[in-house]
Amino acid sequence: MAKSLAWWLRLVVYTITAALSAVSIGFTVNALVKANRDVSRATTLTLTTAPPGTSISTSFQNLKITGAFLLAGEGLLGLTSLLGILNLLFSISNSKFTHLATISLWSFGFLWTLGSAIANFLIARKGSVTVAAFFLGFIKIPDEIVRGFENTIGYDPHYWPRIYVRIYSILPWALLIFAAIALVLAIIQLLPAKVKGVERPAAAAEANESPEASPVTEKPPLEDKRNPRQR
Repeated sequence: MAKSLAWWLRLVVYTITAALSAVSIGFTVNALVKANRDVSRATTLTLTTAPPGTSISTSFQNLKITGAFLLAGEGLLGLTSLLGILNLLFSISNSKFTHLATISLWSFGFLWTLGSAIANFLIARKGSVTVAAFFLGFIKIPDEIVRGFENTIGYDPHYWPRIYVRIYSILPWALLIFAAIALVLAIIQLLPAKVKGVERPAAAAEANESPEASPVTEKPPLEDKRNPRQR
């Protein structure tokens, strides 16, 4: 059975969305792992330049939280696109409930990922690793001295100079573009056929069979040709 252009368009968009979701998830996980490694390395190097009895506390909690939310949104969009591909290929269900559920998943995943991507981009662009140093475990060393430790080892606490942070902060926007297209296609699919400019065949057939569409011509009454005396 030949597939329509709309069917092929949805299949291509869902496939690209699923692929971008998988790539985004990979770069997000890679960025969080590398960020954790860099923070641990910076802590070790800072301790080598700090005086004895100094303890270093580092954290990238803000980037870790937004990265986790972004990871969840990317996974949801990937799952929704895979379900859409399976439904297209195997015609699992074409009911109105299925279309409404699909639109709800696309909408929720899109809004979740959009909010996470905005927050993550702002933190990655302006944020930095929190570094604090304490002498004997409770006497806080001034931040200016801590910056001197960082300059000595050549460590930049800001997120944005790191290439892996830039990639995983920008890549979700390509995913969001195709997710928005997929959402629009899902909404169009739910619209009535007449709204989309196509008349349903069943409706046309009913219209042709209705009495108003094909009125029955009444035959004139037969003339009585009998002799008036026989009436």
